[in-house]
Amino acid sequence: MRAECVVVLVHDGARPFVDPTVIDAVIGYARRGEGAVPAVRLGDTLKEVDPKDPTRVVRTRPRARIWRAQTPQGFPRAVLERAHTHAARTGHRATDDAALVEAIGVPVRVVPDSTRNIKVTTPEDLALAELLAGASR
Repeated sequence: MRAECVVVLVHDGARPFVDPTVIDAVIGYARRGEGAVPAVRLGDTLKEVDPKDPTRVVRTRPRARIWRAQTPQGFPRAVLERAHTHAARTGHRATDDAALVEAIGVPVRVVPDSTRNIKVTTPEDLALAELLAGASR
């Protein structure tokens, strides 16, 4: 990576419908020294199940503070490098880069995103992506 690169965006190619204004907002937070993730408020009710019987609900979780993280996630380069170094040294594992940055105590902000920023990973997702692509023409 070139030395003049001070902001890093982590984006999975399975999300082809990200809005440019969301990208700009994520970059804005990263330029101010924080991490940022596009996210969508959770609309569904969350049910926690028994690990021994995954068909049995043991509690309903409040959704008011829950967001679904998306990409691109953005970070100051030095922060992201420090987060990955810390994770490698401690064995910390995470499902996204934002969790690694959170683990070193650097704030990560939410940028409200659209449900159109879908992740295309299943045949059903692909069918929806084709509809979205056709609608944007």
